[in-house]
Amino acid sequence: MIKFQGYQVESLSFNNQEEKADKIELGINSTHNVSYNYDDGICIGRDIIKISDKEDPDKFNMDIVVLSRFTIEPTDDQRKMHVESYKEAFPFVRATVAAIMMNCGMQPLYLPPVEMKEEDVQVNADMN
Repeated sequence: MIKFQGYQVESLSFNNQEEKADKIELGINSTHNVSYNYDDGICIGRDIIKISDKEDPDKFNMDIVVLSRFTIEPTDDQRKMHVESYKEAFPFVRATVAAIMMNCGMQPLYLPPVEMKEEDVQVNADMN
């Protein structure tokens, strides 16, 4: 069983040269990867979010990497852990992005959740 332990922003890059009256259309690209360490009973989720103005990415862009830590059992299925770690971490990633936008004087951006299914998860080698 996976259990959320906490999260931290690993990196943040933000550029906003839009005028307040400018209307922008944002493009969002996100990934969620998970690394497993069964010896220590942990997995680390890594969410990478890239947001930019579709017309001129140089005027507005944000790149953020958020790490989430979970305890795991050696018997846990990696596909299931991948989906569960995303579901547990996403609200924190979403709130962090919205808070950054608000603190920069912009409208908050609430990332839409992605429907993730176990059968769509690709599993690579373990950390151990």
